[in-house]
Amino acid sequence: MERGTRGGSGISIPAMAKAALDELTVESPKRRFTVGIVDDVTHLSLDVDPDFSITTGNRSAVFYALGSDGTVGANKESVKIIGDEPPEFGIVLIERGSEVGGGEHRFPIGTVAQITRVETSEGFIGLIAQGDRRIEVTAWLDDDPYPRAEVRDVPALVWDDELAPLLERAEQLVRRTISRASEFVEQQWPADIVLSDDPVEAAWQLAGIAPLGPLDQVRLLQSTSLSELLSATIEATELAAEMLTVDWGDDDFPDFADGGEPRGD
Repeated sequence: MERGTRGGSGISIPAMAKAALDELTVESPKRRFTVGIVDDVTHLSLDVDPDFSITTGNRSAVFYALGSDGTVGANKESVKIIGDEPPEFGIVLIERGSEVGGGEHRFPIGTVAQITRVETSEGFIGLIAQGDRRIEVTAWLDDDPYPRAEVRDVPALVWDDELAPLLERAEQLVRRTISRASEFVEQQWPADIVLSDDPVEAAWQLAGIAPLGPLDQVRLLQSTSLSELLSATIEATELAAEMLTVDWGDDDFPDFADGGEPRGD
């Protein structure tokens, strides 16, 4: 009889069970083993494949909540979102928080994000989502259990081959500025990141990876044409590039990882 011990955060994942079952199939399985931690004392740990997943088409997750803070109801709604086909949710930026008085104000333009993967690691649940389309809020509804709104889809931008030089200029500028900014602080995106072959998608990707602040990105999101989007991306990125040449003091050097806003008092 073999006996195993699970270690770590207390969260068991399918890959751990697979590691234990695989051990039973070898010619001389370990009579005792541990799984979920690297046991550097007894050296009885089993290797767990981090890429293993159960491809049944079903989704499973553990949601933690307290009965007194509203997270139970919020998690129920989260399950509904994840179970939808396709699983998606809207994202808008807060224009002004309630701490300044008058309640919370949100920008009317936003994005629909579709959930592509649900992952668990170290006791946490992570959602990997990808932006799908733009939306405009026409009316805000009750925030209970989370902000909801009536929205309409914003028309997709249309490509014109005459915009190719503008797209090329925007790409060169964004890549060059990311490379320059990375000399001061680590950037979220590398300068040599691969863009989509679709020119419309590539234009939005450039707007997303440019080292800009969230307010600039909201302005780009409101573009009504690809020409406007590319021109605004170039204008905002040129301003960010100019900031790299300013002789900043130690207390007010811009945080380019967060869009280039000065950090001074």
